[in-house]
Amino acid sequence: MNFAEQFVASAFQSLGYFVIQDLKVGVRDADLLATRILNGKPEYYHIEIQVSYNPAGVLRAHANFGVTGNNPTQAAEEYIAKKFFQKDLVKVIEKCFGTKRYKRIFVYGSLRNEAQLKVFIKKRIQCISLESLAQDADSSDIKTSAF
Repeated sequence: MNFAEQFVASAFQSLGYFVIQDLKVGVRDADLLATRILNGKPEYYHIEIQVSYNPAGVLRAHANFGVTGNNPTQAAEEYIAKKFFQKDLVKVIEKCFGTKRYKRIFVYGSLRNEAQLKVFIKKRIQCISLESLAQDADSSDIKTSAF
């Protein structure tokens, strides 16, 4: 787990979520799983994190070693398929939560092509900038000492 993932986990904990970090499923992993009780009902989240302060290229599922990509939309779709919808990973997440009804969140730093976020939104994935998440967590009444 990298620093960004630890920071995001602490931020979500400061917002009242219970967080599981780095769930491994074969060669895949879910960065974070989170749950919280809201209005007396549990809510479940699969959270993926991509933080870079100087991104070299567009979001993509596979490294292209310096190639920025000619089709950022397709690259984003492949990234989403790999990170959020890989069959075995989804099956394990559903088993952990005990339901197929969970939300997906993408936490990002700087992006080379912010238009890629439209692809996430079309796939019903909530996009949260690291900056806004940090601000929300910092102003939380239940901020943890780790944050």
